[in-house]
Amino acid sequence: NIQDGTIKKKITTGSGSADSPNGLSSPTLLDVNRDGMADYAYAGDIDGNLWKFNLNSDDPDDWDEAYNRPLHPGLSTQPITMAPVVALHPDRGYLVFFATGRLFISLDASDSSVQALYGIWDNGTTPPDSDSQSLLSQNIKAGSYTSGDITETIHYYSPDAGDVDWSAQHGWK
Repeated sequence: NIQDGTIKKKITTGSGSADSPNGLSSPTLLDVNRDGMADYAYAGDIDGNLWKFNLNSDDPDDWDEAYNRPLHPGLSTQPITMAPVVALHPDRGYLVFFATGRLFISLDASDSSVQALYGIWDNGTTPPDSDSQSLLSQNIKAGSYTSGDITETIHYYSPDAGDVDWSAQHGWK
């Protein structure tokens, strides 16, 4: 309650433990019926999972995970630390875009884990348990050019793997 500061509901994913704590990134709120109230929230976590929360009720006790599991089950080496971006999917539902990686503690600067960009389709049905077979893998390539004493590296998308087959895949990475 913004007027008195009381918390009506805490939503938990059940992910993480005292030995291996987890935390959610900033959420992106979605008002699908345009009534000025958030119906869904998308947020990533330190363990690399992308979550969707159903807020489509006047009773906060009904707010919970939309699928009883992550929309995207990620990798603990690919933390999601920023709010995702949500856009309409051309067929139905939404595309949720996010990048992985973090720079919070000094050890993060020397972390050489592979990070990724994702576009996950939320079509309103229960998502797959694993993304290994259901995401199209693409590559981001680097090219460089030199002008005088300055060399710049440019990263660009190269559609090596073709287009996403939306009948069999639920996004890309």
